[in-house]
Amino acid sequence: MPVGATDATLANITRMLRRTQASRLCILGDMFHARSSIAPDVRESLERFFTEFSRVEMTLIRGNHDVRVGAFPNSWPIKIVDPGLSIDRVSLGHHPAEVPAGADLYLCGHLHPAISVSSGAERLGKMPCFWHSRGQLVLPAIGAFTGTQVVNPSLGDSAWITADDKIFRYP
Repeated sequence: MPVGATDATLANITRMLRRTQASRLCILGDMFHARSSIAPDVRESLERFFTEFSRVEMTLIRGNHDVRVGAFPNSWPIKIVDPGLSIDRVSLGHHPAEVPAGADLYLCGHLHPAISVSSGAERLGKMPCFWHSRGQLVLPAIGAFTGTQVVNPSLGDSAWITADDKIFRYP
């Protein structure tokens, strides 16, 4: 990973935690790509982050890459759970899936959804988005070093593009 990618990601999360004063942070999987991602500089950055937000309950919903990473250092205040955690009537997972019984909404990640943006015949690129389909809300990646997958919302779906800390309904 490029030097600074973790710090950029943590800066985004820090900004959100400060803005919302959240008491809980749930990561929807794939905190790291591989064991080698937990380099000394990454550990230092995370330990500073954990110290600053020691009042915040942190949970990682295990994703497909997390399985390969193995155990985190015991000093890290993050609880690791399998997909299926429920908070009130919201179920949390990593991969898109059907809304579980008893839940009104299923939050997940994995896809890193994006919308392809064009103007006339000119393709302008793709923008990260939130994508709601059949009771599941697929969140965009927060990581500074992640790709995206273009989604094509169907009739009845909703999507919101994120740009410069703003959210725009699509289309």
